[in-house]
Amino acid sequence: MKTCVVRRRFWATEADNATVDVDLEPNFGTIKGCIIFYIENNAATDAFDTTLRFRNVGVGFASTNTYVTNIITLEDAAATGTSTQKAHSNANFISATSTDRNTVHYRCTSATFATDKIRFVFANQSPQTNGHLDALIWAISGEEISVGVGFSSFSTNTGTSRIYSQLNFQPDIIFISSSNTTLNQSVTGDSNFSFGVATRSPLQQSCLGWWYQNNVGTTNQVIRESNTSITNFPANAGSVVTAAIGSIGANGWTMTNTGTFGTNIVYNFFAIAGISPSDFALLNVDTPTGTGSNFSGLGSSGFIPETVIGMTSYVQTRDATQSSSATGADGFGLCAGVATSHTKLYNGNGTITYNAVGSAVTGTGTTFFKFFSGTRLYTTDGSLIGTVSTATGNTALTLTANALLTGTGQSYVYSDFRQGTLSIGDNDNTAGATVYSQISSRLYTVAEGTPSVVVQGSLVTPDTRNGLQISYSTVDANPTFGWLAAFKNQTTSRRRGGIS
Repeated sequence: MKTCVVRRRFWATEADNATVDVDLEPNFGTIKGCIIFYIENNAATDAFDTTLRFRNVGVGFASTNTYVTNIITLEDAAATGTSTQKAHSNANFISATSTDRNTVHYRCTSATFATDKIRFVFANQSPQTNGHLDALIWAISGEEISVGVGFSSFSTNTGTSRIYSQLNFQPDIIFISSSNTTLNQSVTGDSNFSFGVATRSPLQQSCLGWWYQNNVGTTNQVIRESNTSITNFPANAGSVVTAAIGSIGANGWTMTNTGTFGTNIVYNFFAIAGISPSDFALLNVDTPTGTGSNFSGLGSSGFIPETVIGMTSYVQTRDATQSSSATGADGFGLCAGVATSHTKLYNGNGTITYNAVGSAVTGTGTTFFKFFSGTRLYTTDGSLIGTVSTATGNTALTLTANALLTGTGQSYVYSDFRQGTLSIGDNDNTAGATVYSQISSRLYTVAEGTPSVVVQGSLVTPDTRNGLQISYSTVDANPTFGWLAAFKNQTTSRRRGGIS
């Protein structure tokens, strides 16, 4: 089993009726499936965007020829009220629109797997001015693993169970996302969003659910983080509907709900079977109240993770519905990453020209749009050329300073941050508050309020202990709660070395 995480910005001028390649690690192998977190944004890394009128955030699952996604769309708040929408699709991998669905900002109809890359096929679209799509993409490969992607429905009556048994393997870990809609439905009204995970051995599960009120002058939000269910839909006045996996069998799972789901409400799933169930772990995160490194073990059969993915929040009480800013209802984060940012080198497309008397880099046959601010460019023998500031096109970019070297028509390699958090929110119960979004360069970022960062931590290079270590640079006086799913790397011999 091999997993990796890639950060990618899809630019408006790049992804209109076009096929866009996302490069994975060299020698990554045959891709079995991928998960994408995406959000509309118009801000530099680690800055907040409050300028776009509409903000879409979604979770997409893909295997060969199967794509499912859940989306919520928020309109920027005003005293006259806002509109919001929730949607489900099994026809698109990415969908971002206006809240009335009349304008398509981004739509990816398929994600095909090639050697060491994923090809995203985008349809015709009309992005918002300066609106881009920031994404965290997690992928898995390996002949020894099985991946299943699809959708199913919840049982309707409280206390009843529903069995999903259409896989041809026993899953070791299951991810579930839902927007509380029926199949291929878009609903303008109060929005729900839930994303969760369950492991088979030991049987553990966690999720985070968010509710956003539609079309009122002071928009309310409600949030709930749980380590007893895989899906939860909170609402105002403290009510909640949950679903929990009670057992994982030979071909699927049994899920029981508390509270009443609407008829034919669907959820999407991404299920994996590995060599052993101990190759996967679930960590319930309680953030520290002091800065510095914080180590978390992964149990008696733990391991050093290759990648982690999960959710962050400002929630301060688990398994309780919270409906005010003071208890963290404003928003949530989707996070993913590895501990070895800038230690793996990727082959660059085409050739580049650079000069030590300037910061401009030009390319021939290049794809500079994939570079974030902070990407580092190197010669093929590992000498640093410079750090990217901005890409103005696929063949033109600017470095943060003059290039350190001079070269004409040279092949090159690059390295990047490989961890981050996508955050979305709206200052709870505040008239005229603005919807915000952010892509952070840290694995674990919690945003809140107007907005501001209240918790921030980076996944650091592991030592010999079985677990993961996060170095927190910003903390809150109270612990905040989230969850992380961790994946063991079983193909260290296939790693490509890099530089620090």
